[in-house]
Amino acid sequence: MKLKLHDVFIVIAILIFSSCDDSFLENQGMNTDFLPDTLYVMNDITVQDLELNYEPAGNSNYTILQFPGWLDFESLDGKFNNGKTYLNFTTNNEPYFGQLGVYEGRIEMKINEFGILSLPVVYFNFGNPAMSLSTTNIEIGEEFTYSFLIQNTSNDILYWELGTLPEWLKVSEQNGLLGAKETATLVFMVERKDLENGEYTDVITIHCNAAEKISTVEVSMAVTEATSRLGTEIIEGEVTDAVYMKAKDLLAVCTKMPNRVLIYNFENNSMQQIKLDKSPSCIDFSDDGNYAVIGYTMSWVSRINLQNQEVEKTIEIDCIPYDIVYGEDEWCYITPETESWGGIRSLNLNTEALKQSNEHIYNKSIIKKPANRKMLIGTSLQVSPNGLEFYKIGTNNLISDTTAHYHKSTENFWLSEDGNNIFCGTGIIYKTPTLPIENSWSVPDPPIMGRIEKGQHNITWIDHNESANTVYVAYKDYGKPSVIEQFNASNLNSTKVIQVQNYYHNSINYEVTPQYVFTNKEGTLLLILKNATTQYNPTNIWALDIMPVH
Repeated sequence: MKLKLHDVFIVIAILIFSSCDDSFLENQGMNTDFLPDTLYVMNDITVQDLELNYEPAGNSNYTILQFPGWLDFESLDGKFNNGKTYLNFTTNNEPYFGQLGVYEGRIEMKINEFGILSLPVVYFNFGNPAMSLSTTNIEIGEEFTYSFLIQNTSNDILYWELGTLPEWLKVSEQNGLLGAKETATLVFMVERKDLENGEYTDVITIHCNAAEKISTVEVSMAVTEATSRLGTEIIEGEVTDAVYMKAKDLLAVCTKMPNRVLIYNFENNSMQQIKLDKSPSCIDFSDDGNYAVIGYTMSWVSRINLQNQEVEKTIEIDCIPYDIVYGEDEWCYITPETESWGGIRSLNLNTEALKQSNEHIYNKSIIKKPANRKMLIGTSLQVSPNGLEFYKIGTNNLISDTTAHYHKSTENFWLSEDGNNIFCGTGIIYKTPTLPIENSWSVPDPPIMGRIEKGQHNITWIDHNESANTVYVAYKDYGKPSVIEQFNASNLNSTKVIQVQNYYHNSINYEVTPQYVFTNKEGTLLLILKNATTQYNPTNIWALDIMPVH
């Protein structure tokens, strides 16, 4: 059987029945079929031509024997034709039914030569609410998001639902209920990517159970060369690593399933995809931005030529790479994933020579190379305190023994653009030591250059932009919205808090975690690689937000 509603403005849900229950119960000697789905209606509604398909009824006459007192039928008698009939009814407010709420009942009809057919009905008495919008005209500039308010100005219950929406807008909520005097904030995400330059105008329609029934909001937007790159891009697969090169405004994003690396060039607003035959785990750019080196989830490393978008060479090594750094003279440096007490690998990408350092490190150590310095800085997220390790790169480009170890917690770390400062996840900013320094497992702390007053506890990423003199700090604490806080790099004063928009997919509102955050060379674009999270764990749903900053 199948129910279909025609020409009805507000019905919360009419469920479509594609099959019927073949189990029949005895009811006073008659067959009885209890439909498993429910018809939902609201107060003050006229339902016309409700199509009811029920094949066992054939061409039988029927009589409606029982129905809730808050329904009025145009006729209690009717006939099925080839298992199809139409119902017409209105809802009403009985004197005893004046209170707001949800009420259940059943429509029961006697079908000749068959028996009883019973349809459950749920009635929503929401009263007579009134709706108000904070605006009826939106002009979008460079905004990445836009919001307006829906308010229930009455003491009754307001049900609202979005109707038409421009293709270049996504919305935080499609519908909702508002109690007396309550307000909802609708957040719209602007999708300019892949749109041609020009003026765009459209209308947002909002349906509700207030007297006006339908309200509209006019919306307009101009797409230019400067704004066409802004928006959200869904990334297929699971992101395993990302790196940004400000000198050339290049972003590399590694994914698995599918295995590939995405190269975004924000100087010419282009993207290239390079397919890989293994799952990548880590990536880094060469100093000139012409090459990238990739470590895999197997004991292999590849050099990629970014000029022709080809995997130029793949080399087998003696460990599974966890992190990788592209050094000078075609050398790269690798930390192992599975060795609990191994050494950093120095690999020549031309000769394929591989050398393991004598100084052992913990597995899953992160390494970074400060700009124009013959050193690596590392930390291990597997131990506490994490420690800061400094490794000297010798004249032969091999890693020498540890130059120094600072027995401090880092909770991850990031470098300033010039490599002179180390931003730690604890909020502490250290000055990068100048080599040579004392060769010791533990030496006095490096100078502290400042402390970021964290807006939340858990820092997921830090980006420093020298041109804009800003520091961006991304947070994600359990039970709190994800935000990115902007600081003045000179005095570390907080200047702005940017909300990271949730991800909306298949009517599900996913919270997100900003896993990587970068700014372009001029500091005018903020690039946020975020993944959706359920209540407890991240998912494999990834997106790249590209938004303007001022």
